[in-house]
Amino acid sequence: MLALFACVGCGSVQGPHVRFATASASEIEAADASGQAVWYDFEAGDQVPLQMGLLGVAEAVTEQPIRMVAQRPFSIVVFPDGRTAFSFDGSSLVSARTVARWSIGLGTDGERGRAAIVLFIGQAQDVPPELQ
Repeated sequence: MLALFACVGCGSVQGPHVRFATASASEIEAADASGQAVWYDFEAGDQVPLQMGLLGVAEAVTEQPIRMVAQRPFSIVVFPDGRTAFSFDGSSLVSARTVARWSIGLGTDGERGRAAIVLFIGQAQDVPPELQ
């Protein structure tokens, strides 16, 4: 984590950019094998399958992928050691641990208890009031 913040202060992290939603499997595999930080870029409207998982005190995994639709341009930067960061401006990095807020709602489906998790990923100034 300390290394990530050190990189933020020293300028833009270099590495290949891949438009994730339109890239072929071979393009993604080549970027992964480059040994560099890879910028996976998303544009507004990009759609990709998303597998969701919840681990820890409770576990849940979606059986089928759900659809993720990018609402604005952003990048997910994956470092060779597996660390990730987000970029909302194409150059500066924000730790993946600092850009998310979540909430859980508990209710019923009419017959039994039901839980729903809401996860926000984005810039601090855009966090909805109910997640602040």
